Formats: sequence, C-alpha cells, structure tokens
Amino acid sequence: MSLSASERRQAPVDVMICGGGSAGFAAAVRAARAGARAVLIEAQSALGGVWSTTYLAGPSDWRRKTALMREFEACWEEVTGRPVEQDRWGETYPWVKDSFFSSPEWLKVVMERLALAAGVRLRYYTRLVGVEMRAGKTIAAIVTESKSGREIWPAEAFVDATGDGDLGALAGCGFDIGRPDSGATQPMSLQALITGVHEEEILPADATTPRKKLIEELKQAGFETSASGPGLTRLGPGLFKLSTHHAYTGTGLDADALTRATVEGRAELAGAVRALRQLGGPWRDVELAATSPLIGVREGRRLHGLYTVTRDDLIAGRRHADAVCRVMFPVDVHSTDPKTHQGYSNEGVAMQPYDIPLRALIARDVTNLTMAGRCISGDFYAHASYRVVGNAFATGEAAGLVAARAALTHRAPADVPFAELREQLGEVEWPLRREHGADEFKQG
Repeated sequence: MSLSASERRQAPVDVMICGGGSAGFAAAVRAARAGARAVLIEAQSALGGVWSTTYLAGPSDWRRKTALMREFEACWEEVTGRPVEQDRWGETYPWVKDSFFSSPEWLKVVMERLALAAGVRLRYYTRLVGVEMRAGKTIAAIVTESKSGREIWPAEAFVDATGDGDLGALAGCGFDIGRPDSGATQPMSLQALITGVHEEEILPADATTPRKKLIEELKQAGFETSASGPGLTRLGPGLFKLSTHHAYTGTGLDADALTRATVEGRAELAGAVRALRQLGGPWRDVELAATSPLIGVREGRRLHGLYTVTRDDLIAGRRHADAVCRVMFPVDVHSTDPKTHQGYSNEGVAMQPYDIPLRALIARDVTNLTMAGRCISGDFYAHASYRVVGNAFATGEAAGLVAARAALTHRAPADVPFAELREQLGEVEWPLRREHGADEFKQG
C-alpha cells in the first residue's frame, strides 16, 4: 500500500494486536505483562468481540484453563458485586461445564479494567486497512483508518486476533475458508436481549426447560425461525438472550452479505418477540430491549500456520509437546444448507479432548505474525470445535506471550523454544498437566 507524507506515523512498539475479542484481549494482557509495549486496536467501541458485542454472553469450553481465566472470574465478581453463577447447561452438556452467563455490559468493563491495569494501550474505533511489508515476508507496520485519519503503526511482532484473519490476508498469508469442497461457511446469527419475561413461570426444573418452552411457544404462535433450535438464556434477573436466527447466504467477508443478514435477523427477532407477546402468559410483558450491534460470524479465514489442526487430530484426541490449549468442545457445525436441515450437528465426527499446539498459532508465510482465536491454522471440522470463547482466550494468551518474547529478544516467534515460553509462564496450568475422564466427553 502506497502512503503519502501526510499520514501520521505512531512511535514503534513491541507487539501490535489487531482485534479486541476474547483472543485479542488475552493476547494483549499477556504481552504487556511479559514486559512488551503492547497496543490493541479494535474497530468497535468495546472489548469482548463475539462474547460481548454479538451478545453471545457466555463462554463455552471455559473450564478455567489458565491462571488469567481464574483472575478474570475474580475481577468479574469484584466489578459486578455478585459471584459468578455457573451455568446449569453443564449438567446436560459437559463441554460447556464451568461456563457462566451475564449481561455483556459487565464483560466490557472487566476486560477494560484488566487490560489497562496490565499497561495495554487501547484504541477503539480504529479499523485495519493495510500493511507495510519488509523483505516480502515480514510485517513492518499496519495501516489503520479512524477519526484520527490514516495512521501507520510500526511494531516488532503482530498478533492477528481479528477472527476473520484480516491481518494475515493483508500480509499475504495463505488461508482456507469454509468447506473444502464448496467453500460454504456456517451461517451468521444476530441475537437480541429481551426483558419483561415472567421468568418464575418458565424457569427450569432442569437445564433445558427454557429452550424447550421457547420452541413450543413459537410453534404455538405459528412463528417460523430460520434456526431450528431457537434458544432462550437467562443472563440475570429479568434479562434474557433470545436466539432464533441463521443467515445461510454470504460470508462475513462480504459487506453486502453482512448488511443483508443483519437486516433480516433484526426483523426476525422483532417478529419473534411480537409473536410471543401475543401469546400472553409468561410473555405478556416481553420487550425487545436490544439487538446485537454486531452480527455473530462463525467462520472467516483460517490462516496457514506451521501446523494445521485436523479432523484426524480430533478423532484421535491428539496430544502435543508444545500444547497451549486443551479443547473439550465438540464439533459443532451449524447447517451450511437449509435445504438439508436448519440446526447443527457434529456430522459424524466424534472428537476426544485434543491439544492445540503453539505451531498452529505461528504463521507459515509471514515471519513475525502469530494468530489467535478462530483464525488459527485448522481445517473445517477442527475449526467447528475450537472456535468458541474458552479456546480463543487460551490461544490468545499463548499468541501474545510468544509474540512478546520474540519482540523483546529480536527473534521470530518460530525461533522461540517452547520450553523458554513455558518457563516464563510458570503460573499457567498447562494442558498436558490436566487429565479429564474421556467418558465425560463422548459423542454420538
């Protein structure tokens, strides 16, 4: 990208993190705590990404895999003034065990407090638009656009936590997207917050009652949803998340598709609330409080790394000496073709708990780039398992740490020995030290 002399050039830093979701937040905190000058840019107005701005509102595959996760929960309790309430879905589905749900607004505050305390420089409302390369395979700087104009941000090391692999693609990394045969991606989903539900009339005797009640009531109201398994999740007293929507056409890399899916999703959610309200009963006072400011995108680019996590790794429950994350979440493919079904399944891939190695977080085609979250190196089925918040958080920590170590010692991330990284992070409960009963995670 050619730049004029009028663009503003920021002072060089050690680690530049692009994307402020769970992965980018964790990467920035760990990089800063390792002594690196860390900057985190985010196009939206808050941290948390899918967890906060798309109203996911709860982290699957959480399990407190790292010390930072445990610290996060302690900070959450301090900020909210309430204990973390473990979600009862874990009684039914072990892979979401230790998850918790709450208003996404608390998440934003907790993440900002921890990031700023670590010394991370935050910059919101700033969009990545280009890169400056050095010697063809090394990123010298990123280029952004914001109300401050065009800016150039030089750094020693970079972390792609954009979810869609935007930084890696701009830098020339190879990538895959969607199914290997067709390129079809899992649907996007818009979600809503609702209030006014008379929850004492629908609260669970078991963990699945709210979802079953919602499905039955929408059918009674004659309202058809684009997702066959609409959901209702309690986020706090009087506050629920409503999920009904699947957008089956287009990808999160297409602005027209994003616009169309958002408009359709908002109309569907409003229609569902109106239909429930007309039923009366526990829904008589239901109100649409908000639709998510960002649509949830399940699939973007999967950047090529030094190792690719595959379907075979999941089936075998493969372990690695350089493991940075133990994945417990099953293969969760939301239908890519509504003519077949409108739900989700594992498509016959019965996984066992498996490791993500550090090599899957290190870019193959760019010397100073690491990846975190759903844009790490994996195939379609592996991505459908590891893409959830708990694993984004853990891979973010690892990506930020190795980037910081590489920057501070003027090496490429691939040249930082894993033993050196582990020694630096002795407080982390490394996945190879954890064992869980395999029967707990068996799938059909």
